[in-house]
Amino acid sequence: MLYYKTYDQSKPVLLFLHGLLGSATNWHSIASHYAPYYRVIVPDLRNHGKSPHYNEHTYPLMVADLVTLLDQLAISKCNVIGHSMGGKVAMQLALTHPQLVQKLVVVDIAPIQYQHDFADIYHAMLAIDLTTLKNRQEADAIMAKTIQSKDIRQFILQNLTFKKGAWQWRVNIALLRQSMPDIGRFELTQETFQKACLFIRGANSMHIQNKDQEAIQRYFPLAEIKTIQNAGHWVYYEQKHAFLTLLSSFLKNK
Repeated sequence: MLYYKTYDQSKPVLLFLHGLLGSATNWHSIASHYAPYYRVIVPDLRNHGKSPHYNEHTYPLMVADLVTLLDQLAISKCNVIGHSMGGKVAMQLALTHPQLVQKLVVVDIAPIQYQHDFADIYHAMLAIDLTTLKNRQEADAIMAKTIQSKDIRQFILQNLTFKKGAWQWRVNIALLRQSMPDIGRFELTQETFQKACLFIRGANSMHIQNKDQEAIQRYFPLAEIKTIQNAGHWVYYEQKHAFLTLLSSFLKNK
């Protein structure tokens, strides 16, 4: 079963899904904001965080993990908010199990094929010798040789933990690196999601482009697409107030 954090209050339910190399922790600030008003569930997806590591990483399997989790938590319907890879999981859940999804929010990802391989990030992570690593600052310095952005390095280093006297990654690096073709693709289907849906994109991100609107409308005919200025791919982190304003308005509308 997936590890999850719960900000357990009353219904309705909000289910937040993190992106590649992320974890439930990424959503903590947003989830805490909604905790007084919703029952908030934030899982670590398979091969991430404290959830089990498996030898496969595909969207149908990630959806199946969520269906099992919702069943075990006796949740029959929820609002689903997913970022990046988590956004694709959210879309697949809505298309294949629409009865479980009340409203859908997809953050800076489209239902299309992507070619990203994250090669520089995986290279930087694997360049760190965990057996001789002294501290997190040393790990950051090693990663800085490949990744200039401090924000991205700090995001990745959230996965580095010291446990039982040794440094280790909380993500299944080898398997995720091998699975990038599966992570980049979108599972084609004839199904559509005929309920309220919001796509939020960062103005400085290239993950949802104007040409992607056709694919979005094909699967999600009721979708709205909103752009947040001065934000890149991690839009909910970079422009938290604007993100919360959009999300809250969408959740409140009938």
